[in-house]
Amino acid sequence: MSSAVRNAWVLLVFLAGAGFVWGAPSAEENAFDAAARHFRDHSWERAERGFADFRNTHPQSEKISEALFYQAGALVELKKFSDAIELLNSGLTNAGPWRDEYLFTRSEAQFRSGAFQPAAEQFAQFIVEFPNSPRVLEALLREAEARGRLNQWERIVDLLRRPDGLFQSQAKAEPARAEVVRGRLLLADALLKLERVGESEAALAALADVKLEPELFLQKEFLMARIHLAGGHAEQALAVVTNLPALATNQPAFAADALELAGQIHEHLGHADEAIRSWLQILTLPVAARRHESAEVRAAELLLRLNRDAEAIRILENILVVTNSPASAVTWFTLGELRLRSFMAANVAGGTNGTVAVATNLLPQALVAFETVTVRFTNSVYAGKAQLGLGWCQWLGGNFAECRVAFQMAARSLTNSMDRAVALFKLGDVLAAQKDFSAALASYKAVAALADNSPEVRTNLAERALYQVVQTAREAGDVASANAAMSNLMNQFPNGFLAEKSLMSRGGTPGRDGDSSTARAVFEGFVNGATDSPLVPVAQLAIVRTYEEERDWLKAKSAYSQWLETHTNHPARPRAEYFRALATARSGGETNALQLFTEFAARYPTNEFVPLAQLWIADHFWRQEDFVNAELNYQQLAGNHPGSSLRFEALLRAGRAAVARDNPLTAISYFTNLTGDVNCPAKEDAQALFATGDCYMSLKAEGTNQARTNFNEAILRFHHVTQKYPGTEIGVLAQGRMGDCYWNLGEDENAKTNYNAVLTNSMADATARFQAMFGLGMIEERTGAAMTGPNEAAYFLKRALEKYETIIHQEDETLDTTWVKRAGLQSLSIAEKLQDWEKVASLCNTLGRMLPTERANLEKKKARAEQAQAAAKALE
Repeated sequence: MSSAVRNAWVLLVFLAGAGFVWGAPSAEENAFDAAARHFRDHSWERAERGFADFRNTHPQSEKISEALFYQAGALVELKKFSDAIELLNSGLTNAGPWRDEYLFTRSEAQFRSGAFQPAAEQFAQFIVEFPNSPRVLEALLREAEARGRLNQWERIVDLLRRPDGLFQSQAKAEPARAEVVRGRLLLADALLKLERVGESEAALAALADVKLEPELFLQKEFLMARIHLAGGHAEQALAVVTNLPALATNQPAFAADALELAGQIHEHLGHADEAIRSWLQILTLPVAARRHESAEVRAAELLLRLNRDAEAIRILENILVVTNSPASAVTWFTLGELRLRSFMAANVAGGTNGTVAVATNLLPQALVAFETVTVRFTNSVYAGKAQLGLGWCQWLGGNFAECRVAFQMAARSLTNSMDRAVALFKLGDVLAAQKDFSAALASYKAVAALADNSPEVRTNLAERALYQVVQTAREAGDVASANAAMSNLMNQFPNGFLAEKSLMSRGGTPGRDGDSSTARAVFEGFVNGATDSPLVPVAQLAIVRTYEEERDWLKAKSAYSQWLETHTNHPARPRAEYFRALATARSGGETNALQLFTEFAARYPTNEFVPLAQLWIADHFWRQEDFVNAELNYQQLAGNHPGSSLRFEALLRAGRAAVARDNPLTAISYFTNLTGDVNCPAKEDAQALFATGDCYMSLKAEGTNQARTNFNEAILRFHHVTQKYPGTEIGVLAQGRMGDCYWNLGEDENAKTNYNAVLTNSMADATARFQAMFGLGMIEERTGAAMTGPNEAAYFLKRALEKYETIIHQEDETLDTTWVKRAGLQSLSIAEKLQDWEKVASLCNTLGRMLPTERANLEKKKARAEQAQAAAKALE
C-alpha cells in the first residue's frame, strides 16, 4: 500500500480514538484503543484480531463501522486482499459517513491484488461519488496507475491532461503538491509510452521550477533520461542517468533500474564495456534474484554477440568467484556455452562423428559447467539447455553412449521448439552413427514435425532433417518414408540446400554448413534407386540447382535446357524456364536472358516467379541507363502484383528511376505511396522517407519562400527517419542531411547541432562523418565571410581549413574519394585566399597521391603556388 494511504489510515485511527468522551474508559473504549494502538504500530495481525474481537464483542457499538474499516485495512497490509474486499462489501450498506473510506480501501485492495481493471473502475466510481473528498486526487492517481498496468495510456492522458478535469485544476492551484508531481510524472510516462516524445518532454518541463522530494526528483530524472533516449539523444540520456545510482542510496530497486537503463544506453552507443559494467554492478545491490539474473543474462548475451569469448569467460568466472548469486544457473550455463564455442573455434573438425583433431582443456571445462547446472539447478529453465550442451560436449569427444543419454534428456525436458529440435536432430545423428537407423529415422521425423509450428525450426533445421530422413529411410529399407520425405523436400524447400545457420541453439557454434555436393549425392542416389518414381523429374531439377549453388551457370543453363526438352508437360516446367533464364543471365547472356524472361512473363502471367522476372527486366533497363523503361517496368511490377513482397522494392526503384531522369516530383509520388502504406517494411519505409527528403532538397524553386518551404519539407522527412529509425546507419545519414538543409536555410546553429550529432554517433560510418565535418567547415567559411576585419575572417577560414584537412588525412578510413576531392578543393581555395602558398603546395602533393585523376591539374596549381611563394620572398 502506498505510504500516503497508510499515513491517512494512521491519522484516522488517532482521530477516531479522540471521539470517546472523557472519564473512566469503558471496556468498549479499551478494546478499540488497544486494537488502534496495534494498527498505529503496524502490528497488523494483532490489529486485525483486535478489531475483529471488538466487532464480535460490541456489535451495537457506534464505532462498529470504523472497526470494520481498520480490520479491512490490516487485512490489506497482510496481503489478504480477498478477505479485505469481502469484509468491506459486507459492511458497505451500513458504512454511513465511512462509505468513502470503504470504497477507497476496497479499490486499493483490488489494485494490490493485481485486479487492475476493477480497481480502475472503482477508483473512478469513488471520484464520481465523492468529488469533494480530500482523497479524490489520490483516487485519480491510483486510477491512472491501474490503467498504466493495463497499458491504457490514452485513458491516462485523458484523465491527467483534460483542461477542465480534476487533475489540471488541482495542478494549477497547488503545482508543488506531491500528488500533482506524481500526476505529471504519470502523464509524461504515458505520453512516452505512446511515442509522443515531444509532448512527454513538455509535460515533464512543467516541473522545472518545482522543488521536489528526493524520491520524486529521482523519478523525474529517470524519466527525462528515457525521454532523451527515445528522442534520439542517447548521450544526453546517459549524462542524466549516470548519476542516479549514487543518489539512490536507500532505494536499491531504483538504483538497479538506473543501472539497467545506463547499460542499455551504453549498448546503443556501442560502449560494450561500459554496458557490461553497468549491468554487473546490479549484482552488488540487495535486489530480487530475478534482477540479478536479468543483469547476468544481458551482460552474457552482449558478450556472446561480440564474440569476445575469452574475455567473457574471465568475467563470468569472476562472477562465480566473487558473488554468490542465486541466479548463477545462467552464469554457469553461459560459461559452458562460451567454453564450448571457444573449443570449437580452436580446433578443426574431423572424422565422421564430429570429433576434433586437437584437444584442449576447454571441452572438459565446458562439460563441468553444464553438469553443474544439471546437478545444482534441476528446476532452472537452463537445465534442459545444459543437457543439450552436455550432449554436444560428449558428441565432440566421441562418447556416443553418454551423448545419446544427454540428447534424450534434453529432448524430453526442453520446451523451446528450436532447442528441442536440435536435441532430436543430434539424437538422430548419434543413433545413425550407432547403426540404429529405425530409431534415427523416428528422431529426424520428429524434427520435421516440429517445423509445422515453429518458423525457426523450419528455417534452420527442417530441410536438413528431411535430407536425413531420405538417407536414413534408405538405410532402414523404408521406401515409403524416403518418398514422402523427398516429396516434402521438393515442395517445402524448392530452392534450398541444407540451409540452416547452425545446429547450436544459442551459442552460435558452427554446425555443418550447407553443402551442395552432399545434397547432389542424396538426389542422385534417389534418382538412381527410384527410376519409376514420379518424383524423379523434381529430383533431377534439384540436381541442376546444385550447379547453381556452385555458381556453375553454364552447366546449369545446359542442364535446364536438357530437362525442358525431356519434360514438355511437367508441372515444374515454369520454374525450370525461370531458372534457365536466370542461369543464362548469370553466364553472361544478358540479351538472351531478356528475351527468355519476357517470354516467360507473357506465357505464365500468374506464376509466382513472374514478379522476379519483371524485376530482372526492370533492373536490366536500369543497368542500361534506360531509366524510362526501367521506371515503366518497376511501375508495372508494383501495379500488376499488389500482393507480391517485391511491390515495395519496385516502387522504391521506380522512384529512383524518376530521380535519375530528373523528375523529382514524380519520384516523390512513388515514395509517398510507400511511406503512406502501413504494410510497408521498415527498410523500404526508411529509404523512401530519406529519398523524399533528397527530392525536396533537389527541387528547383522560384523565390526564397519556395526554397525555404522545400528545405523545411526535406527536414521534416529526415527528422522522421531519425525518430522512427534511431541507432541505424540511415538514421545517422538523415541527421547529416538535416544539417545540410539548415545550412542552406542559413540556420547555422541548427546545422552545427545536427553535424555534431553525426560525429558523436557510433553508428556513423566514414562517409557520414566526412559529410558532417565538411558541413562544419562550410559554416566556418560562411562565418568568416561575414566578418569585416581581415584578422577575424582569417581566423574562421583557418578553422574551416582544419575541418577539411581532417577529411583529407583520414588514413585509417576507407578512402571516400568524393569527399576527399570536395574537401581538397575547398582547402586549396582557402589556402589561396590566405596566400599560404606553402600550404597550397603541400595540399597538392597530398591530393595528388590520393586522387590520381586530378594529378595533372594539381601539378599546375602547385607550380603557380611555388611561383607566388618565390615572388613573396623576393619582396621581403
